Amino acid sequence: MSVIESFGSEYNRLRLLGFSRLEATVLVFFDPVRFSLLMLWRVCVLRPLFMVGVLTVGLWIFLPATQLSEMGNKLIHDDNAMSQFWVFLFLSSAMLEGGRLLRRLRRRLDK
Repeated sequence: MSVIESFGSEYNRLRLLGFSRLEATVLVFFDPVRFSLLMLWRVCVLRPLFMVGVLTVGLWIFLPATQLSEMGNKLIHDDNAMSQFWVFLFLSSAMLEGGRLLRRLRRRLDK
């Protein structure tokens, strides 16, 4: 099945489900579920894991082992500091992803 035929069959399926012509066209060209899951994966899993890894390696390089273990113990045993760390991690991750989307949009508009 060619790309045109698959778009046509998807459009017809959406029309049979009760979507208007405009809604069916938008849903054929833009899949909101896939986009939302991809965004959730990037913001909540990939970027925080990457940032924790970079932070860990950076601290291993620049801090002595005693200070590193003291700081880790303080962070792990202090619930307020731990929750602030996760909030900071997710907010910065969302900001980085938003910046990436804006740069991509700007590149598309400049073409």
